[in-house]
Amino acid sequence: MTPPDPDFSKAQEKLPTRAEKIGIIGVGRVGRSMALALTRIGIPVAAVCDRRIRVAEAMAKACGPQTCAIPLNQLPRALSVILICVPDDAISLVAEELVAHADIAADTVAAHCSGALTSAALAPLRSKTQLLASMHPVQTFPGAKDDWQRLSGIYFALEGEPTAVMRLQTIVTALNSKAITLLPEHKALYHIGCVFASNYLIALQDAAAQCLKASGLKEREALTLFKPLQQTTWRNIEQEGLIGALTGPIARGDVGTITEHLKALASHVPQAQEVYIQLGLQLLLLLKRATGKLSVDQRQIETLLLSERKEKNRT
Repeated sequence: MTPPDPDFSKAQEKLPTRAEKIGIIGVGRVGRSMALALTRIGIPVAAVCDRRIRVAEAMAKACGPQTCAIPLNQLPRALSVILICVPDDAISLVAEELVAHADIAADTVAAHCSGALTSAALAPLRSKTQLLASMHPVQTFPGAKDDWQRLSGIYFALEGEPTAVMRLQTIVTALNSKAITLLPEHKALYHIGCVFASNYLIALQDAAAQCLKASGLKEREALTLFKPLQQTTWRNIEQEGLIGALTGPIARGDVGTITEHLKALASHVPQAQEVYIQLGLQLLLLLKRATGKLSVDQRQIETLLLSERKEKNRT
């Protein structure tokens, strides 16, 4: 899979042939980023809606004179795509409000931007349109002013009615990004992968930093120290794959080192020991899948880690 080009300036070269007219409901981090990114590449955002009217008005002003901040029940029928960018628990409620109060054409695409939920969350809207989908950017938005630029050169996960997915694909392409298409039954697993890759990466960073704090370093020093190591690891993964990039005591089969690690964690950072054990077992599974076997020393490490996990579960 070829990664997308992260250059946002190329987005305008890829505008969809159909002149889509977008309405965005929910002006949080994702909604704000989508509104600004689409506006910057020339796809008109006609309306933005948010229960916080001042937030919606500020968003409309940032997008330009073609965008208005309006209540949900005043969404123009001329909208061709409605993007619902609200928290997961509110998506179905918004869909019900749209059914009750909005005038939606049968050829309007209605999509939400949740990573976890499928287009089924929009089921109430089937009385208005069959073109229901989910459109999740594989990206994180920390709330910075330039968050909208993060929508270029990434992947979007699309799922839903085929015509709706095809229409959304053209918008993804216009953003200079690429799309993958998911089956509804795979959406949860996809999102779990995103959580591991992003949210749990922060948890892993914290566990690593806590170990160095226990050795006398400050947390900021620890994170700075890790940066070159992690950047090189990412380059190695890109160039050599997971197995080719794997180094360290489990790859070498250093039983003594693993034993000392477990003792040190138990004494100084006990809350990180369980994470260490589970990730070590995950690396051993990776080695088994890749090579079909473990060395004698790696099998000994596996036995040690399983024994420690069993002991922790017992206590």
